[in-house]
Amino acid sequence: MQLIARKRQFEAALVVLLLFVAVPSFCGCTGTTKNGNPAGKSTDAVSGTGGAGSVPNQASLQPLEIKGEKSIPISPASAFAIPLFASLFKNHGTDIKISDDGIKIDMKDYSHFSSQLAITFWKEAKTCIVANSYGESLLLSPLSWMLDAPILIYGNTTGSAMSILKPDSVISTDGVPIDTGIKLSTDGILDCTLQKARERNVNLKYAVFTNSNDSGSAVPYLSSLSALISAYRNGVIVQIADGYYPAGAVIETNATGIIQMVKKTITAINPNYVCIVGAPDSVPFIINKTIVEPTEGVLVASDNYYADTDDKPLFPEVAIGRILAANLIDASALFHRYVGYNEYLEESAVNQLSWQNCAFIYTVGSVEESIPCVEQTTKSLIDAEFTVYQSHSYASNVLAQQLLATANYNYLWMLDHGTVGGCGLADFSGIACHPSVVYSGGCNTGHTDNVTLKDTAVCKAINAGVASYVGPTRVAWAGLRIGAHDLTPYCRYTRDDYMAKTFFGRLAGQNLSVGIALKNAKINYFNDSFVFVIGSYPEDEYNYDDIDMVTLLESTLYGDPAFNPYEPCNEGK
Repeated sequence: MQLIARKRQFEAALVVLLLFVAVPSFCGCTGTTKNGNPAGKSTDAVSGTGGAGSVPNQASLQPLEIKGEKSIPISPASAFAIPLFASLFKNHGTDIKISDDGIKIDMKDYSHFSSQLAITFWKEAKTCIVANSYGESLLLSPLSWMLDAPILIYGNTTGSAMSILKPDSVISTDGVPIDTGIKLSTDGILDCTLQKARERNVNLKYAVFTNSNDSGSAVPYLSSLSALISAYRNGVIVQIADGYYPAGAVIETNATGIIQMVKKTITAINPNYVCIVGAPDSVPFIINKTIVEPTEGVLVASDNYYADTDDKPLFPEVAIGRILAANLIDASALFHRYVGYNEYLEESAVNQLSWQNCAFIYTVGSVEESIPCVEQTTKSLIDAEFTVYQSHSYASNVLAQQLLATANYNYLWMLDHGTVGGCGLADFSGIACHPSVVYSGGCNTGHTDNVTLKDTAVCKAINAGVASYVGPTRVAWAGLRIGAHDLTPYCRYTRDDYMAKTFFGRLAGQNLSVGIALKNAKINYFNDSFVFVIGSYPEDEYNYDDIDMVTLLESTLYGDPAFNPYEPCNEGK
């Protein structure tokens, strides 16, 4: 015991000595950064002002009491601190979750907290990264986990933290008044990240598009989850938008800056996946002003533009999805469905009636033209060794609701109208879903722009536990093209269901991720349909070319595009 006590006394004395090592003379922090985020400025508990060159004593920079914790909860209001945890999540086995009872950090203590966090988990660090704001820390977080380097938000305790950590090198942004070996502009952060990845043979095939200026968004600081998603999927983070978009969607001619950044990033990285992290008021949908839905005359909001480099947004070159939820707690839970997916599979005994081996398809009267698609999809799912449940017509709607209430499915395809009594909110109210894949064919059941998010089918499904949700952002056309050999010509104009049929067929039959399955369904949409379609469209008032384009634009994936769900014919073997 005496040896332990002396060891602790020696360590305490060493910490005091290190805290008084000479540190660089720092200028004061600016109040705001160019993107409007508060710069991390803290007040030294001892000196009061913490002016240039001041060094706080030991009491002002103590380690946090969370050392050794394997799961660290963060309060939603403190989510701006999540980028600081990216390397801990990636390299130290520390899980980060957003919870109402999580750690609460005041923005004015942001800098001090970053210093405390660094000295708590790093005894020494070969590299330290110094940022001036939340936005900068978010963009720098891929460098942080790649180099296992703590991120320090510049302030009064930054020098003291670096004296303890003794870095061999320091990377900082232009706005940080420290003379370091590597100074990065905002644009230079991505270039440096790509360079370090090449040096370390890190394969970056995932791009996260976000907007760190989202403190006033419908889901404040949803962008913070970009840091964890980047670490989980080996991805870069790109500030794809800057500002506030209250309508949640912009005409493509007003989104030239976004479109050019998309092209630049995809060309530089050549990713397999693009993941948008943000509510539509921070990362807006983009609208093609020439493609009009013919029944209601509305323009179509689409995420396809974020995966397009050749000015052909109907056919995205990259798999794309959007992380969205009604609040940060739900968004964090969604992310952890991917991280802990295998645990969900292990929680229940695997047999033919287990949720992961079951699929459910239901449709109703007045969309009977979709039934041929249903039968083809059912066959492909049975071939993939799923147990498939079906429910048809309004007469069996009670049965459909009973089956939905059990949530005993891995795949769910809803072919109902997006109206009261149809598919949507009611299907996910008061139930707890497994991390399933849902495809909704109901009109507007993928609509999330310029609406209250908690009242959308998308966010209701995410809240219930769904892992992936595909739905149309505007009016849907039952089923998409059918593509069957011997069907009537009237089946040819059922659009969205054909997209779903193709999606599920590729997802199960080819063991693809949800993002690539949807991308391939769009790319092969015309090839698949025109090979087998017979006859002519029935004569009526609609422009079917427009309907095809509407379908391709509006079918939107909510969730991680790289998520590859369980299928009994693949992972079940």
